[in-house]
Amino acid sequence: MARKEFSVVDRNWHDLCSDVNWTDYDGSWARKVTETRYLVIQFENCREWGDGATGYHVSLSEVDLNAPNVLNAYRSSDVPLDGIDEYGEDIPKDRYRLMCVWACHSYGIKAPLFQASGRNVRKLVAAAKREARRLIGSKAEYRKRMARPVNALGSMAREYQRGEIHKAVVRGVLAGDPKAEIMAKLGMARP
Repeated sequence: MARKEFSVVDRNWHDLCSDVNWTDYDGSWARKVTETRYLVIQFENCREWGDGATGYHVSLSEVDLNAPNVLNAYRSSDVPLDGIDEYGEDIPKDRYRLMCVWACHSYGIKAPLFQASGRNVRKLVAAAKREARRLIGSKAEYRKRMARPVNALGSMAREYQRGEIHKAVVRGVLAGDPKAEIMAKLGMARP
């Protein structure tokens, strides 16, 4: 009996950039939260990393189309700034928004909110969707998640999304963090 495939796409989640065989070659999907905020699930087959890793990795992040540097993201991905395709036709608004979300996510204008690894595709995707529902349903949990550190320098998710590395460097220097001192010496920031 053939294995039944399942889809991440449903009435809330829309395909951003997924291979037909996304469990083998990766995929990403977006869910609209507000007019400018989207949650993005990114699924990766660790075998694609090329370092001998196995299993799967899933992450959930937020893309805010009002974040700084979005125009740079659009330009780097050839997203037309006027919403008109190469044939002079208007791109449908929903499709254009998803193009912009993909460009921002690819460029790194995103706030990391959740990640998990494992061997069970369905469980990983279900966990990411569950986290998305939880963050959409609880403003307190959302604020908490956006204020937590997401990298070794201690950048908060919201700062990371905006590209504001200097705030984490300054906090780290003031706290005596050697990593932040190195970044400050490289010209990132000084208190």
